[in-house]
Amino acid sequence: MWKAVIVDDDRQVLKSMKKMFPWHEVGIELCGEALDGKEGLSVIRNVRPDIVITDIYMPVMDGLDMAEQLRRDGFDGLIYILSGYSEFQYALKAIRLQVDDYLPKPVTLNTLKDVLSEGVRKLEEKKQRLLEKEEIMNKIMLYEPFVQKQYIRSLVAGTLPPHEMQTLIGENDLIRRAAAYLTMGLEIVRTERVSRISTGDWNLFRFAVENIVHEILEQERATFFFVELPGNHMAVLLLDPGDCGDSFHQGAIALAKKMIHAVDKYLNIQVRMGLGQVKSHWKQIADSTEEAFLSLSLKICAPYADTDLYVYAGDHAVFGGPEENARNKLRPIQFVQQLTEAIRCSNCNKIRQILDVYLAQLEKQDDTKPTTLQQYAEEIWRIFEYALYGIGGKLEEKLRETNVEMEIRNIVRIDQLRSWAENKIEQLFKNTFWSENIKHKQAVEFMIDYIHEHYAEDITLGELSEKVHISRNYLSDIFKKATGDTFNEYLTKVRMEKARTLLLEGKLLIYEIAEKVGYKNVPYFSTQFKKYTGLNPSDFQRL
Repeated sequence: MWKAVIVDDDRQVLKSMKKMFPWHEVGIELCGEALDGKEGLSVIRNVRPDIVITDIYMPVMDGLDMAEQLRRDGFDGLIYILSGYSEFQYALKAIRLQVDDYLPKPVTLNTLKDVLSEGVRKLEEKKQRLLEKEEIMNKIMLYEPFVQKQYIRSLVAGTLPPHEMQTLIGENDLIRRAAAYLTMGLEIVRTERVSRISTGDWNLFRFAVENIVHEILEQERATFFFVELPGNHMAVLLLDPGDCGDSFHQGAIALAKKMIHAVDKYLNIQVRMGLGQVKSHWKQIADSTEEAFLSLSLKICAPYADTDLYVYAGDHAVFGGPEENARNKLRPIQFVQQLTEAIRCSNCNKIRQILDVYLAQLEKQDDTKPTTLQQYAEEIWRIFEYALYGIGGKLEEKLRETNVEMEIRNIVRIDQLRSWAENKIEQLFKNTFWSENIKHKQAVEFMIDYIHEHYAEDITLGELSEKVHISRNYLSDIFKKATGDTFNEYLTKVRMEKARTLLLEGKLLIYEIAEKVGYKNVPYFSTQFKKYTGLNPSDFQRL
């Protein structure tokens, strides 16, 4: 019901309008009245109506002066002028004040009913627009963290167009104001144990590693962004806020060693890390990334015998020189990220274009040894595999391939690599499974990201189904097929992995850990933890 206030110095007009007009019939509740403009202001400010009906000529303050003050106050409701004074100057002032209608007295009930019915229609349309705008803003707020993560990933990988990069940096004070930058590349070693895990467990592996990396960086009060990359790679963008100076690089080395040892100790997962060089400008962040993964890939410059840590110390001009020189160099991480994004968007032409550009660069640099070509084929295949994570099954099963390893071993020339890659692209996009399920993959990826971000909150499948606009039951089936777990099973696994990390650190009490991972009931948390690990939290903490 919309609220209205009448302001008129004629008591008889007030009385008759209150009694004779069918307010409820047009969806209006009459909730206030006043005899002059000053009193009207007080009533309107107190009641906050949607509609004001006012006479013009009244003692103390007239209706137009009252309307003018209301507009200055920010009142955006409907204002109707009802007066026997029809002089032209009043009408002009009413127009200036954005009055919604100017009705001469006496006005018939039918005319007033028509006018107010139209006013109610306008109010309802305005309310609907505001609700739609609010819904859009809520969606923007919901997706903003994920959009921000994508931007940071693109910045680190060097895939952002210059104008978008400038916009991102302009909106991010942390990056824009940093004194120096360094990228740390991280690779989960594909041991036999890692290679056997399911898609759902692979996501949990990555999540567990990310947890430990975050904990260490936060403990050391580092300024950083964690970046997920395709396959078994991740990156950390370290920022020097201005107080690290010459110790920034040494501090990064110390952090990397801690991460490698902690992941091994708490998760029994082997990781390798590579460090790029320190850069003085944010435009060189992608250069540091390529250096980090180049040192990791070639296993060069490893001055630390006790860890798999590789520190890039090559010629500065290879990646860190002038921008125009660096742009001409091969950039594997940029290539991987560009190709992954194109596959995720099902942009077949873009995929071919990226491959053509990259293979042409490879040929130009005369880096076409069979072993090199085979490494790139394996990387392309891993990207295709990664692109299918989240929509169920492995690529080999979907494309009914059994000879991928043999095919790759037979690649000894660049034209064979190009032909092989194009053949795989054609098979991928002709596969009906892919075209039918790409939307589902995106929904599942969003759900997984959302769970990893909000596991400490009371989140439900119903809530997520509204966010991705897929029915609850259908979304449940999609998620189960993609991860092998129901939504609740996966959420519990994420919470238990986080709890396990916190318990091993030994810094929090069990009830504090339960609360941090989304459980208000400590006995229930303990039951879930024992079911997941085979041990009570207290026993696990004593390990």
